Amino acid sequence: MRLVVAQLEMEGLADKLPNPADGRSQLLSLTEKGREALSRSREARTSKIADLIEEKLSDRDRQILRAAIVVIERLA
Repeated sequence: MRLVVAQLEMEGLADKLPNPADGRSQLLSLTEKGREALSRSREARTSKIADLIEEKLSDRDRQILRAAIVVIERLA
């Protein structure tokens, strides 16, 4: 984990901050650049999933998926 955090910091995607509740630890915060990168990544993943659903699933499978989403949303 330490190496991942160091890489994020080096790329300007995250900053480490002191933890006011526990001086032995630090908090990790996304920078503006990090938030933008995360947003782009989420949008690309969403687009890819939508494309796969359109390309690979039949109309019936898409109907089943829509119904399943409704059921899953009730869990939230």
